[in-house]
Amino acid sequence: MLGFRTSQQVSAVIPSMDRNSQRVCLGERSLLKKMKNNQGAELIKLESKAPAWDEEQGAYVMDFNGRAKKGSVKNCQLVCPDSLDELVMQFGHVDDNRFVLVYSSPLCALQAFAITLSCFDE
Repeated sequence: MLGFRTSQQVSAVIPSMDRNSQRVCLGERSLLKKMKNNQGAELIKLESKAPAWDEEQGAYVMDFNGRAKKGSVKNCQLVCPDSLDELVMQFGHVDDNRFVLVYSSPLCALQAFAITLSCFDE
């Protein structure tokens, strides 16, 4: 369990997958337009898994299963809102200059990397 003083909230929206595990093509329609028009069937929303407050540590804690070694506000875990126990992405601080990124479907490497880059935007 890693602790940190404040919790970073991360949300991401990506195109959904079809029956053949291929990304749904949105054509000329943008993700933002689809979200605004409430056309969410072709979209997957990912949200931060909420950390738990630990009174002993005086900090929020998240279990990274040994992958992240250092507490940081940049550490995050993403889940689909309808399956909160299934992690889609973990991003955590390993040491002063290294981080770890673990992701699974429906994210691809490029999407996971783009989300982690946004964690460094202050």
